[in-house]
Amino acid sequence: MNVFLTGASGFIGNALRLDLEKKNINVTCLFRRPPAGPPGKNASGTPRFLVEQWDAHTDFSQYLAQTDVLIHAAGCAHMPTRSDYDRLEMFFDVNVYATKNLALQAARSGVRRFVYISSASVMGRSNNNRPPFCETDAPAPYNSYTLSKHKAEQVLETIDEKTGMEVVILRPPLVYGPGVKANFLKLLDLVYTGLPLPFAGIHNARSFICLDNLIDAIAICAVHAHAGSRTFLISDGPPMSTSQLLTHISAGMGKKPGMFFFPPFLARSVLTFLGKKGIYDRLWCDMALETQKIRNVLDWQPKTGPEAGIAQTATWYVNQKKQQR
Repeated sequence: MNVFLTGASGFIGNALRLDLEKKNINVTCLFRRPPAGPPGKNASGTPRFLVEQWDAHTDFSQYLAQTDVLIHAAGCAHMPTRSDYDRLEMFFDVNVYATKNLALQAARSGVRRFVYISSASVMGRSNNNRPPFCETDAPAPYNSYTLSKHKAEQVLETIDEKTGMEVVILRPPLVYGPGVKANFLKLLDLVYTGLPLPFAGIHNARSFICLDNLIDAIAICAVHAHAGSRTFLISDGPPMSTSQLLTHISAGMGKKPGMFFFPPFLARSVLTFLGKKGIYDRLWCDMALETQKIRNVLDWQPKTGPEAGIAQTATWYVNQKKQQR
């Protein structure tokens, strides 16, 4: 099997590349930024191509020859502070129009399957006071990023129907693991300070996924006979509360969890006043997923439990801190 992988230098893409190489799968990698090492091929012989201009007009056809499965892990998730209009336009340029262009060229090149790494956030900001999100729920994107990811899903589903190229859509929640960045890294930073945190008594329910589990699921979606033309929500399993998550992180760092109770209504008021309500939503609200579909259809089970995965991530973080001293 020949795999074409985009976003191979990213947090998810790099781990997936290493996993595919260990399995002796022929993988061609596409980068938007220069990867480490010499151009052309890496040390293991994996072909590598640099495409700095990534938009609706980029010609990908020269890279797609002999490709059986395309895994699209590239995308834009973070944007410098700009107007809402500019953010929406830039997210759509990369996440929608470039994705559509890539998928159409893949279909014309005879690619059999297109695996798209979307986001569970397309389901909505929170599922407070309702059951966990499942695949039959109507998506409810709420910002420029989630709008672009949902629109990309719709575009890919149309291409699936019109061309016969099988599209598989994976919607992971917040991903953690060694090398993690963004919001989960901020949580690690907070716990590492040892300062008391106002998260005791938070009884919310949020889903997460360990990088190892996500990589395993992507690999299965690339080959499983029943994965084609389906959308899957995915997670480590039962959701956990913010206080449980921080307790696991603290244990992985060898620290005692230092948390105190802070009234949720007061946290919401203060953070809203400061223009940081998104922090309240991520730390106090529910974002739980029902993932029975991927377990039933693909017979997939998480390989790494959340406690082990969080401990592994915390250990990596502490080691990084020691090296920086």
